[in-house]
Amino acid sequence: MRRLFAVAGALATTGCIFFVNDQPPQLGSTCEFQGQATACGQCVLSACSAQLDACCIDSTCASSLPSLDECAGSADSVSCNELATFAPDLAACLQRSCPACGVTGAGGDGGGSGSTSCSKVGDSCSCTVASSGEPANGFVCDTSSVVSGLCCADYGWPKATGTQCTCEPFSCMPESAGGYCSLSIDSSQTTSWSGGACCSLGSSCICESTEDTCPGTEAQYATCTVAAITCDSSQVQVSSCSF
Repeated sequence: MRRLFAVAGALATTGCIFFVNDQPPQLGSTCEFQGQATACGQCVLSACSAQLDACCIDSTCASSLPSLDECAGSADSVSCNELATFAPDLAACLQRSCPACGVTGAGGDGGGSGSTSCSKVGDSCSCTVASSGEPANGFVCDTSSVVSGLCCADYGWPKATGTQCTCEPFSCMPESAGGYCSLSIDSSQTTSWSGGACCSLGSSCICESTEDTCPGTEAQYATCTVAAITCDSSQVQVSSCSF
């Protein structure tokens, strides 16, 4: 008899459950979700199982899987399109192979926007969920839209009222004894800085030419680049704001 182990923790709250079969040589995986018997759900299992399983074991991607439950289980097209923000590979597969799921725009496929209203702001771009006042448009706002930057979405995006998602370039400005680097709407400055101790402060990175080490628990880098920073603590990093 084969035994199945459920991976607990963050995945238990998504509605999708990831199982690993421990009996070689039949080692495999499957990610359970609501609506598997629907036309959309059956297509996900047959055509996009690899993308689904990869999402299940990625904590950031897995947090978006309640949208798959609603997409397949309730035929909610808005939830289907929300997958393009946090699970772009899975959304791109659904758009390409599963028309029953109703994904109309997935950044991973280079598609336009189906549910967001996006615009350019300086060298960055920003999106809100389309409404009657701001209809959806085809403006693509993702990591390829900015120079060495990040896309950051407010917690609750895209369902919570008033939330938005922004993709901004990474840039560094010279200071008297080093350089200060962070996300900005302006990409006219250099995209990296080095010299002395370069320390990550979360959403920013500072190089101090007069220092050799970083204080406290700050992570030290040879050079400040976009890889040294994260989104603000009130946001989550995503690959695309438009969907």
